Amino acid sequence: MPNYAHSPFLRFSPHAKRRQCQHGIADPAIEAALLWGDAIQQRRGRVAWFLGRRAVARAGRHGVDLRAYLHTAVITSQDEVLVTVVRTASTTRLRRVGR
Repeated sequence: MPNYAHSPFLRFSPHAKRRQCQHGIADPAIEAALLWGDAIQQRRGRVAWFLGRRAVARAGRHGVDLRAYLHTAVITSQDEVLVTVVRTASTTRLRRVGR
């Protein structure tokens, strides 16, 4: 499974940019989710990168404090487009099978 954090080809969809502004999610939070987040497979090749308690603890063991970005989720498509960003404490919405 690819990790898009260092990909120069990752681009934001207009929807993702709009959601980022609406939810006040900073660029470092998105980068943290892509680097440290747990991958959740979705339909049509999408992957949700979720920055939950386990991921924050894993980063903490490496000296990286991501507590400010807890519950950030980033959804990427298989053609390296950032589809949307959201803050959610539950992964149920991320695991839900889409249409």
